[in-house]
Amino acid sequence: MSLEIVDLLVNLLFILLFVSVYQMYIIKKRDEYKINFPLITILSSISIILCMTFPIRLSSEFIFDLRYVPLVVSIFYGNTFVGLILGTVIIIYRYFLGGVGFYITLMLVPIIVTLTLVIKTYYKKFDLKLQSYWVLGFISILYSIIVIYLSEVFGQTDILTLTMSIKYIVINFLSVLLISYLIEMLRKFVLLGAKLRAAELAQMEKMNLVSALAASISHEVRNPLTVTRGFLQLLQSPDLHKDQRIEYYELAISELDRAQDVITDYLTFAKSDSTEFTVLDVKSELEKVVSIIEPLANMSSIKIEQTLQDECFTIGSKQIFRQALINICKNSIEAMPDGGNLSIQLAVIHERVSLTISDNGQGMSQDQLIQIGKPYFSTKEKGTGLGIMVVKNVVKEMNGEILVNSELRKGTTFTLLFPPVK
Repeated sequence: MSLEIVDLLVNLLFILLFVSVYQMYIIKKRDEYKINFPLITILSSISIILCMTFPIRLSSEFIFDLRYVPLVVSIFYGNTFVGLILGTVIIIYRYFLGGVGFYITLMLVPIIVTLTLVIKTYYKKFDLKLQSYWVLGFISILYSIIVIYLSEVFGQTDILTLTMSIKYIVINFLSVLLISYLIEMLRKFVLLGAKLRAAELAQMEKMNLVSALAASISHEVRNPLTVTRGFLQLLQSPDLHKDQRIEYYELAISELDRAQDVITDYLTFAKSDSTEFTVLDVKSELEKVVSIIEPLANMSSIKIEQTLQDECFTIGSKQIFRQALINICKNSIEAMPDGGNLSIQLAVIHERVSLTISDNGQGMSQDQLIQIGKPYFSTKEKGTGLGIMVVKNVVKEMNGEILVNSELRKGTTFTLLFPPVK
């Protein structure tokens, strides 16, 4: 193996070492591919100094190195600051090495830094359908030609023959192509790994949610069924008084209704995305919901106050939308066991359909507010947390937004925002 090939491989080894260490850092982070500019600057500076310390000898007179390979690669994947630092490192170290080559370097570094930044900006701005390693290869050809031109200007034409010039261009081109191609492959590998981990975490989160819901549903349905079974057993007694028999019947039916409510909430939450969406008249839907909950409100001495604006339309499913509104209103009513006011306001505000449902009931603390809508969590003694999960799911399907404000002993306000339809 000739000496020039050994020198070339040593220079490439220095650059590959920088790439490998950086990629090991990225893989260890196990996160999306985020550029660490300080680390790139440090590793590139080390590889540049090593390349300049152990140059390549194409002949006894023509000596060069691959210092500009990590420079253009780092600028392309880094930023302007990285380029300025690395350019300064090259100029300072070349000054200590001495010789006429320092003046060529002094003129060449600003040109290469500017050239790379301009091409990088053009490449990203116009979203060219071209792999980045070909762009970097093109940059290497340009700066190689500039080096050859400056060598002629400084009177080194006799040293840099045509054969040497071609070798110099080809070596720089292949070196930049190899390094940038390797970086792109490693970058895709890291991004693919991050996507796979994200998908795995998402799947685990779904399984945890299903497990939590299954356990919650099982617990909440089993309780009323057990109670109902006990009352039915008591009804078998022939000596049971008529009033007691009626009371047991009513209690059994109420427990079955509670089990049905839990199952209804679960089915609404788990409903597939195939629900047919149409244009909803939000005011009309609200009026129907109010007529449903009004008897419950009257039983609890709760006054319903409505301020409903006409011409409020959005896209959604009537069935799940009504279910979501009923869930919120029921929560508000149950939060006011001693009576109170339930306020419902509807208007178009800032080009969004705004629906606000407020109560002056028990309210929630900030810690409770953070947990609202999660399975198992409920401020009610017999709650499952599914009701608000249904609401959140419905609002998300309708491309809306839900805001919840609450304060202990002062009440809770739900604000639902939806895109309007004119």
